[in-house]
Amino acid sequence: MPGFSVYDDARVHYELVSTGVDVTEPDELALHDKAFNALSSVACYGDAAKDLITKALVFWSND
Repeated sequence: MPGFSVYDDARVHYELVSTGVDVTEPDELALHDKAFNALSSVACYGDAAKDLITKALVFWSND
């Protein structure tokens, strides 16, 4: 799933392999805002993010 960037609650931008896509329709912006809020509410930040990344590196480097 491609990531997206939200700009000033007026535009969402996707950068795809062959082009960029801008979303400006209010209903679509609301949907992306809802998705962003859901993702950010379960994201790790700061030291918790560093710990998670370290655990992933250890896990994936142990063959």
